[in-house]
Amino acid sequence: MNFADFSECFKRVQICHFQEDYVFNNFKIDTDESNEKHHLTSMTISEYGEYTISLSQKDTRYYSDHPDDIDIKYSKCKIIVGQQSDKGLKYVAGTTGSKRDTYI
Repeated sequence: MNFADFSECFKRVQICHFQEDYVFNNFKIDTDESNEKHHLTSMTISEYGEYTISLSQKDTRYYSDHPDDIDIKYSKCKIIVGQQSDKGLKYVAGTTGSKRDTYI
């Protein structure tokens, strides 16, 4: 199969490296245009390790009835990670994005 045919059949390709000892966890934030644009959540990190925090927006697969009729426009988003301690809140990391997936 040449690259042009491959590109036509597969609009998106993702190559991942599997880490057997990694753990996946997620939760959903329900939003609509009338909701507030800011969401605050907390998580407890119980042990040292590598962590990825991501935000995924709906894509054409969500609208499976007519995916070709949907013009997806992703919202701009910002992820800010802080660490709370007895001394207050400390900035850890942050990022912005306007694609389907934003992660830090």
